[in-house]
This record gives sequence, C-alpha cells and structure tokens, in this order.
Amino acid sequence: MSTEELDTKKILADFNKRSEEAFKNLFDHFYAQLCFYASRFIEDQDEVKDIVQNVFVKIFNKSDLNFENVQALNSYLYSSVRNACINLIRQENLHRDKHEKMMQEAILEDEYMQEELETEVMTEIFRAIDRLPERCRDVFKLGYHYGYSNQEIAEELNISVNTVKTQKMRAKKILKEQLKNVFHIVIFLRMGF
Repeated sequence: MSTEELDTKKILADFNKRSEEAFKNLFDHFYAQLCFYASRFIEDQDEVKDIVQNVFVKIFNKSDLNFENVQALNSYLYSSVRNACINLIRQENLHRDKHEKMMQEAILEDEYMQEELETEVMTEIFRAIDRLPERCRDVFKLGYHYGYSNQEIAEELNISVNTVKTQKMRAKKILKEQLKNVFHIVIFLRMGF
C-alpha cells in the first residue's frame, strides 16, 4: 500500500469522526485535484474554486455523511463537483437564454413600434393628399403615385404641361404646410430609430 493510500485512509477515518483537523486534511488533500477536474467543465477559475469550496462546505455541514472506503469518498467528491459544474452551466445557459429572449422581445417591440409609427405617418400623408383640391390631387397622384411624366399627366387630364408643373408645385406647398409636424417623424424613421 502506497503512502498516499495510507494518508487517504487516515483522512477518511478522521473525517468520519468529524474532527476539524480531518476536514482540513481532506480539503488540503483533494482541493487541487477537484479544482483541476472542475476546470474541465468551467473556464473561470474563480467559479471553479467557489464550486470546490462549496462542495467541501456541504460535506462538512452534513453530519450524517460517512464513507465506507476511499473509493466512496472519491466518487462522492468528484460527483458533487461534476454536478455543481453542470448546475452552474445550466444556470448560465438559462440566464443567457433569458437575456437573449429579452433582447429579441425588445427588438420585436422596437420593430412593431416603428411599423406602427410608419403606418400612422403614411395614413396622415394619404389623408393630406386626399384633402388637396381636386385638380391638384389628380396631378399629384398621377405624377408621384403612379409615376406618370408631366406630358402623360397633361394628356390624361387634358391640360397643359405648364399647368401640370404649377399644380405639382402647389400640391407640394400645401402638403408641406399640412404635414410640417409629420416631417420630423419621417426624418426620425429614415434614420432607422
């Protein structure tokens, strides 16, 4: 039997008696090994140390915990560390998933608000166009909504090209006045906010 096995058996026997000296010896003997093992699961060394220390605290606080042999002690320690690492990973994943979900919800909310605002702005623009004087409205819709050229508008409405130009300028002036409050919102939307 090696010296290490004898030491481990003495540590186990003393631990089962619940002396503070035995607990210190148990900690000193296994701490580095368990930290190394936990490092396979967790990268952050501070978290690794916390996990291993918490496992020892739990063992110390369980007064009814006794081990029949060294293998049982080893199994318990390594299983406890592994389970604590898995629990931490699950918590981190849950926290990350919640954070990602909150971010997605915030993005969707922003997109919804922007779409709603755009709809309201467009509704106001169409209402303003509908309030234009009839001839002015017809010229504006044909030119800007349907993409007709000035010549095509003139032919369609049986008016001169100069009248088309005048009606377009008049429509822009009226719309600019009617939509002066909406203009700032349009700029805001174009900036992507």
